[in-house]
Amino acid sequence: MQGVNASATYDGETVSDLSGGAKRGSTYHGSLQLQAAFDFERLLGWADTTGFVYGMWLHGGQPDDFTGGAQGVSSITGPAGARLDEAWLQRNFAANRVSLLGGRYDLNAEFYRLHSAALFLNSSFGMGPEFSQSGPAGPSVFPSTSLGARAQYKATPELVLRAALLDAAPYNRAADNAATRGGSGALLVSEAAYLERPGDAEPRNRRLRTGRFSGLAPYDDKYAIGYWRYSASFEDLSAVDANGEPASHRGSSGAYLLVDRLLTRSAAPSGPRIAAFLQLGVGDERVNRFGSYVGAGLVASGVLPGRQDELGIAVASARNGSHYLEQQAQLGAPAQTSETAIELTYLVQVSKSVAVQPDLQYIVHPNTDPAIKNALAFLLRFEVSF
Repeated sequence: MQGVNASATYDGETVSDLSGGAKRGSTYHGSLQLQAAFDFERLLGWADTTGFVYGMWLHGGQPDDFTGGAQGVSSITGPAGARLDEAWLQRNFAANRVSLLGGRYDLNAEFYRLHSAALFLNSSFGMGPEFSQSGPAGPSVFPSTSLGARAQYKATPELVLRAALLDAAPYNRAADNAATRGGSGALLVSEAAYLERPGDAEPRNRRLRTGRFSGLAPYDDKYAIGYWRYSASFEDLSAVDANGEPASHRGSSGAYLLVDRLLTRSAAPSGPRIAAFLQLGVGDERVNRFGSYVGAGLVASGVLPGRQDELGIAVASARNGSHYLEQQAQLGAPAQTSETAIELTYLVQVSKSVAVQPDLQYIVHPNTDPAIKNALAFLLRFEVSF
C-alpha cells in the first residue's frame, strides 16, 4: 500500500557456555520482529506526519542462566512471549528542523546510540548498565517500553538536541531494580549530539531531516552527552535513617558521554573502514547497583575485497557502586568491584536479507560474584529479513 512500509525480521541465536560461568551448557533463543512505518501525508494528507508500530515475539532460553553475567551476554534476550515495543506518531515543524513524537517509545532508538557499538551482541554496547539497569525497572528500552513524548531540534546541520519525558515504570517490566516510595514517577532524558557527515549534510529533499526516519546520510563522527533523572523517591541500598529504615532520596540521576570516530577510510566507497567508539556513564550509586560504566571498541568493515563484512573487538566494564558493595557485605555475600566483558565478533553479510555472526565473549567476574569463575561464551546469531 502506498504510504505504508512493512517488514519482518527474524533473529535466532545459540549461546554456549564453554567454561566457567554459572553452569556449562547451551541454549537457543530468538526474536520475530514485525514493523510498519506510515507516511500519513500520503495516507491522509497530514503534512510531515509519520507513524510507527513495532512488535515482537521472543522465545527460547535465557543465556545468562549459563554465563551468570550481569550485563547481559545477548542484546535480544527477554521474557518469552509477544509484546509491543513501539507505537507512536511523529510530526515535524519549522522547515523540518523540529520533531515531536508521542506514544510507546524505545529510548535507545535515538538516545545513547552509536553505529559502531551496534555491531556487538553484549547488551551493554546498546546502553550502558548504569542507565539500562537504573530506576524502578529500567528505562523505556527493549524488552520493556513505556509511554512518553520526545522533542528534537536540529540547531545546525551538525548539532541535534533532544529530550524525552516517559513513564518510569515500563509495561511488562522485565526486572525490578531500585525500590521506590509513593509511586514510580517519571523519567526525563536529554541529549546533545554533534555529528559530522560525509559530503552534503543538507540533502535537497528537506522532508524529515530530523527525528526518526530522517533519511540523513550516515555519520563519520559522533560526539554526544546525555543526562537522565527519575522523579520518584528511592530507598538507599545500604544507608538507614534514625529509625533503622532505608534512607530515602528524592530523585535519581546520571549522565553519559559517547564518542564514535572514523579513523581510516578508503578512497573507494566500498573500501575498508576502521572506526572506534567510547562509552562513559555514571549512575546514582545510592539507589542503583552500577555506579559507573566504561565501554570501548574497534570496528573494521570492508576488509575483504568486494565484501561489507564487519570485524570488531570491544570491552565493556560495569562497576558496582559503593552502596551496593556495602549492602552485599551486610548480607554476608561480598562482591567483586566490577564485571568486564571482552567481545570478539565477525558479521558475515551473506546476502541483502541474510546475515550470520559468530561471536566470542570472555566475562571476568560474572555478576561480580566471587563464587562464579570467569566465563567463556560462544554465540552464533543469524538474521533473516523479509
